[in-house]
Amino acid sequence: MVNYFFGGDNGFTRFYPEQIKFNPIPPRVGFTNLRIENKIVKIGDTISKGNIMTRSLNELDHINLPFQKNSFSIGVGVHHYQYPEGNQIRYKLDGFNDRWITMPALTQNIYFSKLPHGEYTLHVSAVSADNVEAETERLLEIKILPPWYKTWYIRTMVLLLLISAVGFIFYWIASQQKISFQKKIDAITFENNENKMRFLTNIAHELRTPLSLVIAPIEDMKQKLHDH
Repeated sequence: MVNYFFGGDNGFTRFYPEQIKFNPIPPRVGFTNLRIENKIVKIGDTISKGNIMTRSLNELDHINLPFQKNSFSIGVGVHHYQYPEGNQIRYKLDGFNDRWITMPALTQNIYFSKLPHGEYTLHVSAVSADNVEAETERLLEIKILPPWYKTWYIRTMVLLLLISAVGFIFYWIASQQKISFQKKIDAITFENNENKMRFLTNIAHELRTPLSLVIAPIEDMKQKLHDH
């Protein structure tokens, strides 16, 4: 049997490599905290209006975050005590990055920066120093709410305003066309009336001359009869 000896300040250490055994016990993984703006959100803290942290993160299966708080971190604890420095965290965020990412468990936090609004699923697992993976993943549904200008009621309001604006434009165009047509009709009516008056005046003028020729002798005859 091979022995190894290592000297130190307090003597020496001896161990037998053959006695180092593989540890098949899988690690356990859990969530420790939610940190927003470098501040841990505690039970009872308000995340946003009407959204209060009612339980510890490890007891939650989903969280909703406002758009202005879309940079945050999730604390992760890996429980396997044979060689804690060798433990690792594995995670992926469905809906954003479907690739598994591995990092030392001593990091203790998974950081996310400026996530777009939407719904995501965080998968977290752990691997021990003996490369034994945790039996179950921890899942956390994360919903980043849209900014105010992308909410459904703002979009509905904008749509209604657009419809109203388009309707007003069509109404204005129709009104202008109606006014234009009315002006043309009035001009035609006025011109027709002028033509009628001119025609009647011409007729009256044409009739006046022969009538004058007829009336003059009649007047003379009446005068002569009156004189006799």
